[in-house]
Amino acid sequence: MKSNFAQLAFGLLTTVSARPQDLGPVDPESVQCSAEYINDAEHPDLRWDAAGAGWAYKVASARWTIDQLSDTPSSLSFTEFIGNLFNSKDLLVCTNMADGPCQDTMTCDDVNQPAGFLILNSFVSLHVFRRTVYDSLQGAMNQMQNSMGLFQDIFSPADTPDSSWLNDVLTVFQFVVGIGSAYSWNIALKGSKLITNSNTYAFAQESANAAIGLGFTWAKTHLPTASEIQNDLTNSMGNLFQVWIESELEFLKTLFSGASDSILTLESLIDKGLALEITRNLDLGGFVNVAQKIMYAKLLPLAWKTSSVKIKDLPSGPMHPMILMLPDDCDSSNGELTSYVDNEKAENMKVCHDKHTFFVGFPTWKGVSKSDHISRLVVWALPGGEHDVLNGADWGGLTLDDIVISSYEGYRLNDYKNGYSIPENSQIVDGTGSQGSLIMEMGIQTPGFMSLPICTPQKLERVSSKWNANVINGHAIDDLLEQIPCGDGALTPEEMAAFGFS
Repeated sequence: MKSNFAQLAFGLLTTVSARPQDLGPVDPESVQCSAEYINDAEHPDLRWDAAGAGWAYKVASARWTIDQLSDTPSSLSFTEFIGNLFNSKDLLVCTNMADGPCQDTMTCDDVNQPAGFLILNSFVSLHVFRRTVYDSLQGAMNQMQNSMGLFQDIFSPADTPDSSWLNDVLTVFQFVVGIGSAYSWNIALKGSKLITNSNTYAFAQESANAAIGLGFTWAKTHLPTASEIQNDLTNSMGNLFQVWIESELEFLKTLFSGASDSILTLESLIDKGLALEITRNLDLGGFVNVAQKIMYAKLLPLAWKTSSVKIKDLPSGPMHPMILMLPDDCDSSNGELTSYVDNEKAENMKVCHDKHTFFVGFPTWKGVSKSDHISRLVVWALPGGEHDVLNGADWGGLTLDDIVISSYEGYRLNDYKNGYSIPENSQIVDGTGSQGSLIMEMGIQTPGFMSLPICTPQKLERVSSKWNANVINGHAIDDLLEQIPCGDGALTPEEMAAFGFS
């Protein structure tokens, strides 16, 4: 075994001792801090190349690997070891979220070569970035836990409180963490010179998407168990957020571990000066709200499904949140409201999108009198599901528009049927299948992230007609409601034409 290590070490030493000519004439050890571009933060790729930083990182990481394969490996961590090669400050432990030295940038004169200045500041930049996300998640968790009682009162009122629906959160939680990771990278890279430069766009896009993918991977491996999802909403939110927070700790531990895969991942994030731009453009001031918005976007439909509200003389029972879609735009569809929507709250339920009118609500039977049969299904407002509650300021900024846009665009992607399953690496930005730059760059408006079923007035009419004879004296039979309102939402040829779909 020892000879195998020696052979591998010899091969690595041979690699780092002969610098390929295609990397250009720059020798990292001979570059001076006064050289052109070294201190030019406006051109991260040019300063990176001018310092020979790409090659310097390969050499440094190879020396780390050689050391770890030796009989007497260094006790330093990977980032400490790399920092030591460049004569930087001590205790650069970037795997530790609370590490002080890994949060402070250095100047070119603090190290023995400009390449080290850029490489180590890239480490610091990545550490500060994820620390900012980590702190934001802590703030979001505290705010949400303090709001859970009010959340349940507003969005999931029930005669007998039932929080068993929290188990369903397990099935969607990896998307909560994944889309949170995606959103943070989108914020950090927005306006980056490497993203806006056509010559470096593909590289920056690939690097960022690889990092976003790690968010989904860690969410899968850190899912809470069913026993941790308690029948207490406040405690359960704490457990879920704690998992999300721990995934950030895992990111740093893995990224800076010095393992072979991590060395390559880290290289992709620092190459061309990509990481140097992250903190320069970083504005995560709103991420506390973003984290809550993502979580509420997944919680609301689950809460509504188990809510039970008595409205006037209508029967109470489990709700079936849905979106009623009308073919006309908002200006020309108002005449139809009385027939299909609770007219008192219609305006507060309405969303205008893609030249169509949508109403977010739930279907219930409209009673006439106890001596008559039920006449039709009518869409009523969900508890809290109105513009004056989901107003863009409260509940993380979640709005009815977010719910409609994400659900509807997923419906379009699924050939105008309900049941679209969003892939975790989705870069799709709308129902036509158009691709964006980064995974989940549309945030919670990503097609299918929210997926309330879509219904049409004709569908409601057909269901009403089918079950009208079975529903007597204003009392709906519970098991019938399971088939209401939308099924797969598939449209008839006449409906396709009316909506202008093809």
